Amino acid sequence: MIINATFFVQMINFAIAYIALDRILLRAVVKDIQTQSQQDRALTAQLEKTQKRIEELKKQEVTQWREWQNIFKLKLPQLNQQSAVINEELILKPEEPDKSKVGRMRNEIAGIIVKRVGAFHDRP
Repeated sequence: MIINATFFVQMINFAIAYIALDRILLRAVVKDIQTQSQQDRALTAQLEKTQKRIEELKKQEVTQWREWQNIFKLKLPQLNQQSAVINEELILKPEEPDKSKVGRMRNEIAGIIVKRVGAFHDRP
């Protein structure tokens, strides 16, 4: 195995390239990755807080709804059993129209239709 000067030159070139790449590229990339992971953790923590707050608000809403239901049940007026039954005499029944009124209304409507159709038909 023959080791000559090119081997040492290649080792020095590799060391220089590694140091240059480390200082220029790798540190910047690692720093960006770390800041991004910190931002992700912060967003995740904020999201968990928001979800907990939403769950608390939903629980409060449910308890308030139940409280209101109980209040409404307590304040609900008691119906009298006699008034709950509908008396057939109180039901409104439609009136039969007079035949003379029906005839007069039919003639008036026919006259209005004839005027409108005639005015529309007479247009040039």
